[in-house]
Amino acid sequence: MLNLQDHRQMQAELELLRALADSEANVVAGRVAPMEDTFRDLRARLEEGNDGRVSRGRSRE
Repeated sequence: MLNLQDHRQMQAELELLRALADSEANVVAGRVAPMEDTFRDLRARLEEGNDGRVSRGRSRE
């Protein structure tokens, strides 16, 4: 039987493994972009808003 601390540690490790598996699937499927491009796009979207918020409802295609 696991104590609470061991259970929480195991849950955190499983969450990390799931995130890594999702990330690997994204790489294999080509759903990645260079970090520089991502930050440039985010900065541009932030500059679009009047109050510094990212605009909602706009999709990138």
